[in-house]
Amino acid sequence: MNDPEFIMLRNRFLIAIIVALIFTVPLFFFFKNKFLIDESIINKIKKKENITLLIVKRNCNECEEYKKQLESSNVAYIKINKDKDKNYDLLLNDLNMSYTDITMPTIIYIENKKVIATLTNNKSAEEVSSFIKNYNLEGNRN
Repeated sequence: MNDPEFIMLRNRFLIAIIVALIFTVPLFFFFKNKFLIDESIINKIKKKENITLLIVKRNCNECEEYKKQLESSNVAYIKINKDKDKNYDLLLNDLNMSYTDITMPTIIYIENKKVIATLTNNKSAEEVSSFIKNYNLEGNRN
């Protein structure tokens, strides 16, 4: 096995594998993070944790207003983009909801795997504040 041609071929093969891994592993994580809802959200729902979801879509001014209001009230929430997140259907299924139940933006408050309340689009800032106070969501941000 001291054949120089074999050693050179083996080294080229190993370099090709390393280069392929260097490019494919980051791409995998990029696409996983960009296009899949974090499965921990679904696990949190199954574990009956209390969560607040903000469902948004691309180019939505109202969505940004809801987001700002949740952040200014220090609400711990998870943002889900219906246009990007591939597990969106799975999430709706776990919540026993359909596409018609959601209009953008929507805030969903979940306790013990049950949807307790939803707040849909076109609500005033006062109504969003009232929703946050009614369900004691304020100040729960980590």
